[in-house]
Amino acid sequence: MAILFPEWRDETRQLSYPFSDAASRTNGILEIPKWLFLDGRLYPIGGGERLYLTRVTRAAAIITFGIGSVAAGELATVSYSVITPPANNELIFTDAYGRPAGMLLAAPNSLAIFGAIGQGTFAFTVDQTAFAATVVVPQSDAGVRGIITDDGDILTGDIWLVGEDGIVIREDSGAVRVDIIGDPFATRVLCADEEPADDPGAGEDEAVLDAYCPLKTINQYGPDRYGRFELGVGSDQSLTNIMRITPESAGSLRIELLGQRRFQGI
Repeated sequence: MAILFPEWRDETRQLSYPFSDAASRTNGILEIPKWLFLDGRLYPIGGGERLYLTRVTRAAAIITFGIGSVAAGELATVSYSVITPPANNELIFTDAYGRPAGMLLAAPNSLAIFGAIGQGTFAFTVDQTAFAATVVVPQSDAGVRGIITDDGDILTGDIWLVGEDGIVIREDSGAVRVDIIGDPFATRVLCADEEPADDPGAGEDEAVLDAYCPLKTINQYGPDRYGRFELGVGSDQSLTNIMRITPESAGSLRIELLGQRRFQGI
């Protein structure tokens, strides 16, 4: 009787899969059995070409597997206890920042065999434990995939960049643009902790400064993209221009017209 469609596990039992057919699966000391892993899907960020099992480490009862590439080195790891191996036989890999990097599916009750190896690290080369091409999912290197903070934490997924204290952040032709324009409320911030003015009629909750009401429009015209109103005397800068704009104290402007009377002799 011929079996036209064998079961997946029966079909791959005698293959090196998920390792490549050319992989020896041994470093001369430790051998990875053909039947140990049934399937896998690996996608570490920065993986590059020819992903392979970099090491198997035993520290007490903890077994650690590492995966990486020749160009990038070790990229992700997974650990489990030989005393209580994963019940679902899945080894879930994560990189140094906790991001998912793929998984290997082991045969039932097979992960406990590493309890027989000695303490230490057993390293492999790419020729010994290279994974099959169908197991590896290359990841695009374009764009920003995360932000590392000063504390060493990494932020991934949806990230909001918020400018404050006079910092304006905006998108500009696909890049992040940061403008430092200053904080118009800086004086109020410095005086926020001051006591109310020494006024017998002032209440304890009365603010030190009057409410700040910034200029929004002039004759229905708003500011430019930088929030500025540029006032000038016009394009005619000759002596015949009678308009004058003079900065006054307390942040005010004085706008006046200067005239000159000419007399023609008779």
